[in-house]
Amino acid sequence: MTKIWAVNGNEYHKVADPDYPIVISTYRLTEHHLSGTMSRWLPWLAELMPELFCEISPELAAEKGIKNADYVIISTKRGEIEARALVTKRMRPFKIDGKTVHEIGLPWHWGWQGIAKGDVVNNLSALVGDPNVSIHEAKVFTGNIKAGRKGGV
Repeated sequence: MTKIWAVNGNEYHKVADPDYPIVISTYRLTEHHLSGTMSRWLPWLAELMPELFCEISPELAAEKGIKNADYVIISTKRGEIEARALVTKRMRPFKIDGKTVHEIGLPWHWGWQGIAKGDVVNNLSALVGDPNVSIHEAKVFTGNIKAGRKGGV
């Protein structure tokens, strides 16, 4: 059971939607150990993690023509964000029913204010909450990735 807010732009992807075939898994960073609104204002933490990035496997990078440190656009039906690619063997494709399924690792901490600024990862995820306490619970969802910058810059 979930709590879903019915608002414009809160669309969900179909199961196995070919437009959004990649799993996006969100997480926190040790260097930004608090919520982004607290940690991105601290100069010493902003220096350690100055810019939004996403972790992708070498296999996904090769498939999409992305090199380490390239800008990428990550998208869902709800929006798109820009990040730097961190190509790493830490991320590995899954084999599910004989099909390769890629995953993107995406930390939460950036926003439009503070010293360490960047796009807001929540712009990608659906508005859905835990039914008991209404805390946002979209930790894993699907999306897509491509090389480039928002606005074609």
